[in-house]
Amino acid sequence: MPLSRPPRTPSAAESSSTADLRNILVVQHDPDVRTAWASALKSAGFAPRVVDSVEGIWKALAEDRAWCGLVVDLGFLDWKDTDFLDRLRAERHLIPTLLTAWDPELAK
Repeated sequence: MPLSRPPRTPSAAESSSTADLRNILVVQHDPDVRTAWASALKSAGFAPRVVDSVEGIWKALAEDRAWCGLVVDLGFLDWKDTDFLDRLRAERHLIPTLLTAWDPELAK
């Protein structure tokens, strides 16, 4: 029996609704930073959805919603490096992704 391809999240370019072009998923473990990202994106006219874990990415992507972008903090401890990018590609989630990171050495 041939394997079927997994369902994928439509990219912003495939979306027919202007409202869909506003959906941004923010993945950040720090509550203050999460709130700041959501506030800034909302002020800019986007519809942010915030999650606080890598597992939250997969739950949000399973919803029937078109995401026009992901903002992802690389400071999570529950994934190895950027392995989630490989999974996004393998599952055909063609979503522009902005990676953020913080180096504590910079604060010194």
